[in-house]
Amino acid sequence: MGISSARTGMYFVCQGLGYVMASVFFTPLVARYGKFISLTGSIIMIIALVFHLFLFNLNVPAPLYIGMVLFVYGIGCGTILPSLMTISLKGISEDEMGTSSGIYLTLQQVSVAIGVAIVGGVFFGKLHHPVVASQFPIAYQWATLLNIGFLVIVSVLLLLVPKTKKL
Repeated sequence: MGISSARTGMYFVCQGLGYVMASVFFTPLVARYGKFISLTGSIIMIIALVFHLFLFNLNVPAPLYIGMVLFVYGIGCGTILPSLMTISLKGISEDEMGTSSGIYLTLQQVSVAIGVAIVGGVFFGKLHHPVVASQFPIAYQWATLLNIGFLVIVSVLLLLVPKTKKL
């Protein structure tokens, strides 16, 4: 798309800002609303990815729009990730907290690695030799649709989590 790596990095700063702001704002609400905070985060991420699909179908989207979509996606990430950890570890005793959080974070990293491998495999599987620039939007659409599908699965699983007492 002709976007430099420096400009791409600046766009991802927008996503990071959204993540930090949401994690600061939403994490305290987990005690009151539980799984619904995580569900809100996954829905925000799905909406942002749908906007990704529309936005990146344009030849060269306006920088403001790219920054806004990534900021919203960052809000979704910053809403779901910290709240999932809080919900997952809420019933753990203090003497098991270190081990439990280590296992949780390890599983989270393994899940991210597997997700990147699957989505990356779909992306690169849609590219044909010789690779030309016109193939990238189609590959990106398939990869983004897969991400949306994974988030829908996460949302359904969150709905299946039993309602518990306040944290």
